[in-house]
Amino acid sequence: MKSILKGLLPLALLFAVTAGVTDDDKQTLTGSYDWTGGKSGDLTAYFFPTDEAETWKVEFRFDFHGPHLYTGTAKGSLKEGELSGEVVSDQRKRTFVFSGSFEDGKFSGIHSETTRGGEKSTGTMTLDAGS
Repeated sequence: MKSILKGLLPLALLFAVTAGVTDDDKQTLTGSYDWTGGKSGDLTAYFFPTDEAETWKVEFRFDFHGPHLYTGTAKGSLKEGELSGEVVSDQRKRTFVFSGSFEDGKFSGIHSETTRGGEKSTGTMTLDAGS
């Protein structure tokens, strides 16, 4: 029973993140990630507005030895300036932070895993807001 509930938790969190938000409200950005261990791949990020200005619920979808969906929050602009946030892994065992900035609609940033000892750099990421 515990394993069933554990498997449903990411779905419940996804519902909580997107409840009341339509597909018209979300902003989709695409890009890539580079992992310090040498792996890289495509990255799709969905940003859902909240009631607070420039604060977002976020989903990161990517493939890393299988498909993943990390969810969390972000704060900042999706066009120009700073953006940072925190996401948790789909298994809810790992937490990552990301930060960087947009210039001309393109985001360039870093990501790190948070551990008891602080943050450990895990690589870089890019996102494109499009036109």
